[in-house]
Amino acid sequence: MAVEDTMNAPKLQLVRTREQTIEEALQALTNVIADTSIDAAARRACAIAHGELHACRSPETVKRLERDMGLRK
Repeated sequence: MAVEDTMNAPKLQLVRTREQTIEEALQALTNVIADTSIDAAARRACAIAHGELHACRSPETVKRLERDMGLRK
């Protein structure tokens, strides 16, 4: 493929599902909460946001996570 051909290639955008977006955000919040070098007030705000976002998970996701952790059959 010539360089000229790649210059006109369409830009691809990553499409995430709602669940993927929630899981990614929860992981990021968990990382902030666990980082003790970050101000305690900011970590507390992230912990509250984590709880709110966790409540947005679908019931199917919660069941899958519970199965993965051995809390559900």
